Amino acid sequence: MEKIKLSGGKEVLIFDDLVPQSIQEVIENYCFNVIQYHYNLHTVHSELITNNHPNIKDSGQFSSLIHRNSLDGGWEHELDFYKIQNSLGTITFLPLQLFLYNVNKVFNTKKLIRLKANITHHVKGFNKEDFGFPHIDITDEENSDNVYSMLYYVNHSDGDTYLFKNDFNQWENSPEQKPLEIDHVVKYKKGRIVVFPNNILHSGSSPIDNKVRCILNYNFII
Repeated sequence: MEKIKLSGGKEVLIFDDLVPQSIQEVIENYCFNVIQYHYNLHTVHSELITNNHPNIKDSGQFSSLIHRNSLDGGWEHELDFYKIQNSLGTITFLPLQLFLYNVNKVFNTKKLIRLKANITHHVKGFNKEDFGFPHIDITDEENSDNVYSMLYYVNHSDGDTYLFKNDFNQWENSPEQKPLEIDHVVKYKKGRIVVFPNNILHSGSSPIDNKVRCILNYNFII
């Protein structure tokens, strides 16, 4: 495990090969050959795209929502692994299960808000210094401080994850007046797990040297 200390004291946890190689192959096959996707013109809600930063090049993506809490369950809906074992998407939950098993002394959670798979493609004109539109995954004001985001990199590709110093609320309200400051860049690597507080402004990027990039994106409460 690698622990990255960001400005302001927040931490990013990075795990390589926590998911066994054989399981990595099964997950990749499932994500590319079983899951059905729909195409989004933007990687975030289009009404949020107001910034003309020269390195923001939002390319769109294919997405599949694998798990989402019902409105009735709200934030307190608990993740029932027994029920998940009987669902179609069992294999996609394994990275989260392995992470929780290995760090249960640090995290204590069974509350999964959302899990989705995202695929982005090589885009003409997208350069290595470019990235998608900065965002946070969950914007509920009362609970977002207790939420963590986790990324699992599915395939051999590139397309780094950018973590910014900017406060999400301040930057969202006046993006033209708040220049983006990159805090840390996480390299894309198949089988890698990246965990960080949900309220860290971040963005992905499109692959440059490969045709396609796929991630599993988890959001859960600790």
